[in-house]
Amino acid sequence: MSDHILQPHSGLTIGNSVTTHAAARILGVAVTTVLNMVERGQLPAWRTPGGHRRIARSDLDRVLTNQPRTGSQSRNLRVLVVEDDDFLLEAYRGEFAGWGLPVDLRLCVDGVSAMLEIGRAPPDLLVTDLLMPEVDGFSVVRTLTGDTRYVGVDIVVISGLSDGEIAQAGGLPKGIVRWAKPIPFGLLRGYLDAKLSRMAKEAMP
Repeated sequence: MSDHILQPHSGLTIGNSVTTHAAARILGVAVTTVLNMVERGQLPAWRTPGGHRRIARSDLDRVLTNQPRTGSQSRNLRVLVVEDDDFLLEAYRGEFAGWGLPVDLRLCVDGVSAMLEIGRAPPDLLVTDLLMPEVDGFSVVRTLTGDTRYVGVDIVVISGLSDGEIAQAGGLPKGIVRWAKPIPFGLLRGYLDAKLSRMAKEAMP
């Protein structure tokens, strides 16, 4: 462990230290990313007698100074959600807003608008339904996985279709994460935390 119990003589007080939540806000990352940085020894921290982690502001400033400005963590995670149900789109919007993660969320109601959005700015993560009017989710997924320009885009399919129905439609490419509806927001939040942590690790010198 890279943190230790705060001793009265340490001289490190709340005045020149911050909580992990505050550190996350300052760095523009998820709290789990800060905790992972602490565990990996990239960000020194200690524990108060009550068990709460504290991080010296000087260490936080050091990380900010050394943080690459052109790396992946210098920007928010780009997420594109494609869903033709207006109620579910609002559910996505509300959940993402409540999480407070460094995410730029875009919402599309069909595959046509999704492909236009992807062409303008490829997302880091695509979350898509399968059954949609005109261009469906199958087409969007197959287009992305068949084009080397989008090799860095992670794809999560969330659909109410059964395994048999997906197979009848031609199946999905290998490596695609698929979850059943209702939308498993807990799994999605964990997926986002893991991706943000990976981005932070890749951005470290």
